[in-house]
Amino acid sequence: MERGHHYITRGLCAFMAVITAICALPAEGLAARKAEPLEAEEAAQTALEPGMKGEAKVSHELEAQRGRDTKQFYMSDGSYTAVQYAQPVHYRKNGTWAEIDNTLTRAAEGYVNTASDVRFTFSDDTASLPVVRAQYEGCGITFISLEPAADAVQKSRKARRAAPLEAVRVENPAARADAAEQEEIAAAAKV
Repeated sequence: MERGHHYITRGLCAFMAVITAICALPAEGLAARKAEPLEAEEAAQTALEPGMKGEAKVSHELEAQRGRDTKQFYMSDGSYTAVQYAQPVHYRKNGTWAEIDNTLTRAAEGYVNTASDVRFTFSDDTASLPVVRAQYEGCGITFISLEPAADAVQKSRKARRAAPLEAVRVENPAARADAAEQEEIAAAAKV
């Protein structure tokens, strides 16, 4: 009898482990297919009203109805179609929603994204400082290389588990640390 109880307990534990694993999976992973933003816009262009014959085409976007992650379209048959994206596609610019464009363009300080509420700057020379900078509403975070890129590659090949080669410096124009504090931060990052 005790042996049967042991098998029941093991079976119940295995069943609970399977249920826990299924519950831990993201719901998106269980979906048969997740629509991509371009597919959603194409679906909006060919949407049909119930009982209508033919295909409705997108006449124009209703820019006043934009949201951070939504677009609304006026269709050729007089209907409206809303498309909601999984990530933001617009940002606030002068009180209106503008298209996000993360295309990198050449600028004096390196490469920058074209249009977004977060401005990213990538240095075109990894030996120069800073290497990457992100700025949002007057605050920023900068990633700098503590060593020239060639030396960093050679050292990482010699010792894979060496100390980190990157440091993070947080910028805030309202409360900038003095030079001594910044040197302490850099010294602590080397340790």
